[in-house]
Amino acid sequence: LAGLVDLVATGTISRAQAKDVLDEALREPKRPKQIVAERGLEQVSDEGTLAQVVDEVLRAHPDDVEDYRTGDDKVRKKKRNFLMGEAMKALKGQGDPKTLNQLLDERLPS
Repeated sequence: LAGLVDLVATGTISRAQAKDVLDEALREPKRPKQIVAERGLEQVSDEGTLAQVVDEVLRAHPDDVEDYRTGDDKVRKKKRNFLMGEAMKALKGQGDPKTLNQLLDERLPS
């Protein structure tokens, strides 16, 4: 269990991924780190990689960025969530959400 806590604390996996790893660790006699490696669950937290993905998403969806820029709070929230979802999709759900949110905040027009 300590190994699993360490993986979450260091940002190697998310809390949601930790639940899956715990389920598997209870079924199989494997260490959490081994399960993470075998399943390729390492969370992408490299800011350069995440910034590149965010930039690609923003370039791929200029209409949504414009709607975000000109929309009211409800539209802005909807478009931001969409763009975050596209970034997570590009990262196969393994992007660090905190860093992605920070990068979106920096790059979306106010």
